[in-house]
Amino acid sequence: ETARSHRHTANALRLVLDADPHAYTIVDGKKIPMEPGDVLLTPNWAWHAHANESRAAAYWLEEARAKIPT
Repeated sequence: ETARSHRHTANALRLVLDADPHAYTIVDGKKIPMEPGDVLLTPNWAWHAHANESRAAAYWLEEARAKIPT
């Protein structure tokens, strides 16, 4: 399963709940593995994509907003 390259105006935060080592995201051309417990931050307007090349499902929570509270 894949989500082709896209971008949005909001920042995005992904909390990976469960994923096989073959699940990953690509941000500005850099491949980043998604493993359980990872927190991935994608800056606003950054090109990114997601893919899962395993047979197992990958689960994450995503929050996209104009400003991530600090």
